Amino acid sequence: MKKNRRRSSRIRRWVIPVLAAVLVVVILRLVTGIFFNKNQEASVPADRGVTGTDSASGAGTASEASAAGSSAWSTAAYALTEENAGSDKLSPEENTGTASAEESGQKGSPDGETTAGGADLGVAAEDSLGAASTGPDETAAAKESPDQSGSGATGAEETAEPAYDHTATELEEGRDYLRMLENRSPVDTAQQIEDARKEYQLRKQLQEYSAKRDAYRQELEENGVWDAFDDYVFLGDSRVVGFDVYGFLAADRVLAESGDTINAITDRLDTVRSYDPKYVFLSYGINDIGVGLWPTPEEYADAYEDKIDALREALPDAEIYVNSILPATQYAVEGSPVWGGLPEYSEAVRRMCERKEIPFIDNDALVEERGNLYEQDGVHFQPDFYYYWAENQLLAVFDLKQGYLTFRDPLQDMP
Repeated sequence: MKKNRRRSSRIRRWVIPVLAAVLVVVILRLVTGIFFNKNQEASVPADRGVTGTDSASGAGTASEASAAGSSAWSTAAYALTEENAGSDKLSPEENTGTASAEESGQKGSPDGETTAGGADLGVAAEDSLGAASTGPDETAAAKESPDQSGSGATGAEETAEPAYDHTATELEEGRDYLRMLENRSPVDTAQQIEDARKEYQLRKQLQEYSAKRDAYRQELEENGVWDAFDDYVFLGDSRVVGFDVYGFLAADRVLAESGDTINAITDRLDTVRSYDPKYVFLSYGINDIGVGLWPTPEEYADAYEDKIDALREALPDAEIYVNSILPATQYAVEGSPVWGGLPEYSEAVRRMCERKEIPFIDNDALVEERGNLYEQDGVHFQPDFYYYWAENQLLAVFDLKQGYLTFRDPLQDMP
């Protein structure tokens, strides 16, 4: 009897501590499991698991994500996203639910449609865009807005511009171009090629001529501009008088006086006819607008056209060149506002010359470049200006001889 009691007492001494230890272990396991599961639920979406913080630092592995309840589909989806978009791995705190289109609603397909979170990976792999891409810019945006809850992609949109998806854009542009080619007929394609060929040849021709024209300009500088004038007459107003007053050209060849308008053309026909010149240079405008005989640019251009027709009839073999109207300075316009309309009148004359196929000498660039050579009145020019003006007119003669009615810089002529 005593032996049995002693045996029972020994058993109780060992069994009770063992049971207590087992119970403690079970309780600890339960508590640890509940806490671990809660952490996993807070960091990994239910349907698409993204690697956690350890994974972002390189310590986590796919097996740890699987042990935490992540599926093989989740691991594959994240790997595809990383491979195609080249995105950095983000921790759950920085970009919770970025890969889930159902939670963030920001996952874009190539066609601009939203792809559901459970989309087939085969479709995503085919378009190379199935998984949402999260770049470093979006990561920085998510870090800078810690008060944003929910999708990391949504937070990135609220704080920064969305990252430019080069792959999506280039693929879509390529598809659009292929569709355009499919819809284009062989005739249209051939015409496009022919137009491109003609444009290239014209541009090349103009560039070659531009170099040739610059060589002629250099020749004028070396041999002298004034010696290049031969068998000519000038008709114009007080501005043209400067060619005579400053001694650049022969006085009898400069048929101009202060205050002259285009009416002087017909008044001097007999004198011009007596010279029978090969070249006739016309330059009017400053007085024409001042006297108010032609209230509109169109009326003035029509009257100019009539005078040129009379000149052509008197000198059928002469080459007639019409200068653009030299503008006045702002200072002069403030004193005589009517001169502010000179550019409009000059443009009307240009259109008339283009229609009549008369060489038009554009002096706008010259005046802009040599604007410092105006006299104090803002209307007339200093002696140094006449060299450049004469050069510009000789270049117009050169253009006509080379087959260009009015030459412009190649970059201005081509679209």
